[in-house]
Formats: sequence, C-alpha cells, structure tokens
Amino acid sequence: MNIKNILKNLKEYIKDLFSDMQAIYIEKGSEPFKKPGLFAIGAIFISYLIYSSNTSTLKFNKEELKKSKQIAEFFQEFKDLKSTFHTYSSMIPSIKDKDDFLNYILNKTASKYQITFTNIEGQKEIEIDNIYFISKQVQFSSDYNTIANFIKDIENSPLFVEISEVTLIKRQNDNSIGKIDVSLTVSSVFVEKL
Repeated sequence: MNIKNILKNLKEYIKDLFSDMQAIYIEKGSEPFKKPGLFAIGAIFISYLIYSSNTSTLKFNKEELKKSKQIAEFFQEFKDLKSTFHTYSSMIPSIKDKDDFLNYILNKTASKYQITFTNIEGQKEIEIDNIYFISKQVQFSSDYNTIANFIKDIENSPLFVEISEVTLIKRQNDNSIGKIDVSLTVSSVFVEKL
C-alpha cells in the first residue's frame, strides 16, 4: 500500500462520515449530536489545558536547560576554584583559637628543641574587615642548627604560620661558643567567616 492509496481511502472515509452525519441530521435533527458534541468540546478543552500547561513547562525547561548549559561551561573552573578555596581555608586556623594559637605553636616547637624563651611579648592584633592579623615576638638563645630547625618546623606547620621577622645576633665575649641571641616574630591570619 502506498501513501496515495491511504490518503484516497481516508478522504473517502471522511466523505462518507459527513454524508452519514448529514443523513442523520436531516432525519432526526440536532438531538443525536448534542451529547457527542459536549464530549468533543470537553475533550478539546481538556486537550487545550494539557497542551497549554505543557507549553509553559516546555518553555521553563528550555530556560533551565539554557542556564544549565551556561553553568556547565564553567563547571571545571568552579570545581578547581572550590578545591583551591578548600585547600586555603583548611590552612587558616579556627577563629576560636585566635588567642592561644601562636602560644601553642611556639611552646610546642620550643619544647621539641628544648628552647627556653628569655622574653615573650604580648600578642598583637590588627583587624581589617573580619580578618585578624596576629603576631607574637619571642627572644631566646640557641645554636645555628636548633634555630634553623625551630624556624623550619614553625613555617612547615599545616596551618598558616609565618616567621615575619628574625634578628640574629652572635654573642661576643661569651664562653658559650656558637650561641646566638634570637628575636623572632611569628604571625598568622584568622578569618571571622569564610
């Protein structure tokens, strides 16, 4: 069967249908068409409601797809930035530890190398837009190797700690050969909210 035959048969069927409807109308009037007409109008109305709601849903889905495509273009960059942010935020000490953090780092590292501080100054804080820059200065005496290891351990802390200032003075006219007087400032950063 080809398409021409199908269309021809369909055309004849529709023509016969209208002929039958005409014959019924002439014989019985409009009464037999009222009930099917109401069903047809109801079906058309329901179809319209379904189609119109699908149209708005389709429009909404197209907009969402467009937004998703735009976001997808930057997904890898977002993922990289999120990973970098997580790395940096994990390096910043907790704000609740702000008052004791530098004391803890200094004392823990000093006890590891058996260093006794000869002077410990109070902690200095500078706050700018909920970011706290803190520092603490200590003085002690030790040998070159111990000082180098002490500084290395502090700066290699998994949390952000920096030796922001160091002054080394070799002792003169002293029987303690190889001893150095050290003045050291340790700094860190705390953020109120990330």
